[in-house]
Amino acid sequence: MKNNISILTWLNRLIIVPFMISLLISILDSSYLFYSLYIAFALGCFQFFSSLITLFYHKKLKNFKLILIYLLSVGLYFFCVFLFFEFERHITFKDAVIIFFWFAPITLSIFWTYILESIKKEL
Repeated sequence: MKNNISILTWLNRLIIVPFMISLLISILDSSYLFYSLYIAFALGCFQFFSSLITLFYHKKLKNFKLILIYLLSVGLYFFCVFLFFEFERHITFKDAVIIFFWFAPITLSIFWTYILESIKKEL
């Protein structure tokens, strides 16, 4: 278990560092935002599957509630995206919703990084 969490933590760090760097670069030049989207997709897939892997260790972890909060937040995010596309024509403040949908995955990825790092410290 300790080795698996350690590997997940290092892989997460390996993916999140270029993601954060590309986000910072895209502040200066928006043409780099395209690369951030590719990295964000890979990071999101990895973090979702790593959260499912950590569910196997739920009896040994104190942070199990945080893992459930993360998984419920991801599920709620995708449900909200689905609802937005279904009822897009009825929403008058589309720009604010789209901005939320752009920044929510960044917050979720930082939250999962925090969870993984706290699990690693716990072990």
